[in-house]
Amino acid sequence: MEARISTERHVQRQQKLKEQVDTRIAAAIEKKGILIVFTGNGKGKSTAAFGTVTRAVGHGKTVGVAQYIKGQWDNGEYNLLQPLGVEFHIMGTGFT
Repeated sequence: MEARISTERHVQRQQKLKEQVDTRIAAAIEKKGILIVFTGNGKGKSTAAFGTVTRAVGHGKTVGVAQYIKGQWDNGEYNLLQPLGVEFHIMGTGFT
């Protein structure tokens, strides 16, 4: 019996908390973005970055990419994502 009452009280408290959070979210007027920088030695940075970009685009988010490419070659990521509205800023040589 006590466990049921305790569970009910917990559910009621959580519902009240959720209502407070929902009210604050509804009142929010400032839009915020996020900047993610992938750096480090070794492999995996581009894979992680473009996986994150793809997920964000899939959720309808606005995405921009600043990519440092060594040399001039066809960029498959650009070819795929640019038509979907991803803004690219390709940086060339001279950054290392």
